[in-house]
Amino acid sequence: MSPTLGEAGAVRGFWIDEARDPECLGLWRIALCSTLILCLFYYYGAFLSLDAAGARYHLLGADWYLAWLGVERLEPLHLRWVFAATLASLVAALLGVHHRVFLLTALLGLVYLKGCRDGIAVSQKARMVPLYYGLVILVLSRCSDVLSVRRRARSLESRDVLWPIRLFQIVLVIFYFGAGVNKLRLHGLDWPLHPPIQRSVIGQYVGLELDSVAFLKEWIATYDLVNPIAGFLGVALELAFPLVLLRRLPITLVLCASLLVFHVLNSFLLYAPFALHPTLYLAFFDLSKLRRGRLEPI
Repeated sequence: MSPTLGEAGAVRGFWIDEARDPECLGLWRIALCSTLILCLFYYYGAFLSLDAAGARYHLLGADWYLAWLGVERLEPLHLRWVFAATLASLVAALLGVHHRVFLLTALLGLVYLKGCRDGIAVSQKARMVPLYYGLVILVLSRCSDVLSVRRRARSLESRDVLWPIRLFQIVLVIFYFGAGVNKLRLHGLDWPLHPPIQRSVIGQYVGLELDSVAFLKEWIATYDLVNPIAGFLGVALELAFPLVLLRRLPITLVLCASLLVFHVLNSFLLYAPFALHPTLYLAFFDLSKLRRGRLEPI
């Protein structure tokens, strides 16, 4: 076989696998929608504590689309309605009911809530970007044709099963690899040696003696060697993340487990709210086989 045909076959095998169980696409839909529901409460649940008939809040740094729509104030009652509609849409999509309509509704709701949150915090975060792309990919796929509450489940062809998961894998790889490159682009090779980890922890440690992880923060604030090691490992993990596309179980497990620890520690130590992102790594495993007790990369 010529090298050209071999390469073409490898590319086709990356996107289309006729032996792949169609259930893996339905299970990925359920996993992603479940993650989005958790993120909805984790990031925007505080809006529910606002008095619906209370004061309205000015958005100090509204995102461009809210400014374009003329939204200048945060309406607590509107936020509750948007939150409820987004939650209902995600539940419906999770169950496989008219997933395109409900996922687009959920996307609009999440974008609106993000804009309101950023307008109050006066900061724009990219933590939800991979989830937005995941929603769009699900909309374009036939993910509700399997594991749906609908009476008639449709049969999926092999070409419809794998490409949405592969595309989301590439989105995650670009997200992490781009984050590593951006650190080096903005701060050069000095960033791994002098990241803002220690001074951030010191700033948060002051007056937090009752914090549940205060002892760990005190240890990080005390030992200078922790700072460059943590910075180097963080950048190295982000730059190495494309290796997950090799689909080798040891590599996939090491990278995903390391980033899991990375995000959990960031959430506790620096209050960086990425604790739910490791659930996205389920996209790198065959969920249909995991359901049967076998752990294999997809």
